[in-house]
Amino acid sequence: METSNGLLEAASALQKLAFHQIPEFVLEVYSFGRALTANGRLVEYSVTKFIPDTITLKSIWSSLSPTRQDSLVNKVI
Repeated sequence: METSNGLLEAASALQKLAFHQIPEFVLEVYSFGRALTANGRLVEYSVTKFIPDTITLKSIWSSLSPTRQDSLVNKVI
């Protein structure tokens, strides 16, 4: 859940597109929405499958060689 700024909606839309192209690398987005918290703050959320004991790309990106990074980016594109 993140404070609503419109970025999560765009990221969720891109993730949906990426899932259809490379489902072995990208989780399906089941739902996206907005909600008001008890204190009136607007937040955005997305719902994806939870896979235990996984490593996120964000956590290892800097350890990947530039060649491997380029390869992953090209697969997404």
